[in-house]
Amino acid sequence: MQKIGEDTKTNTTAYAVVEKSGDGGVLRISGSWVFAEKRTSSDEIGEMLNGITHLSVDCGKILDYDTSLSAFLLACAEKCAQKSIDFDISALPASLKKLVGLAVSSPKASE
Repeated sequence: MQKIGEDTKTNTTAYAVVEKSGDGGVLRISGSWVFAEKRTSSDEIGEMLNGITHLSVDCGKILDYDTSLSAFLLACAEKCAQKSIDFDISALPASLKKLVGLAVSSPKASE
């Protein structure tokens, strides 16, 4: 039986994909984002970012999450920053939005 959010090709139970439209994209996140589960890596997402200037987040199909989702989103934000892509977190739940927003808006320690 396949779990909701499970990708049968990679056997992940926490799945993310970038759907492109014009020069923008939506990072669709689904499944169970907890440390014990297999999940899409931010490196895989980074490979999907070519050709876009704006990336929004849709997490409407997340079953549950812990700090592994926060870590994933922070890594995605960093990949977007490296490619000068606007990372729109406005659709995140308030707790995640606050955490990710603080992390992406704070200056790096070396600056």
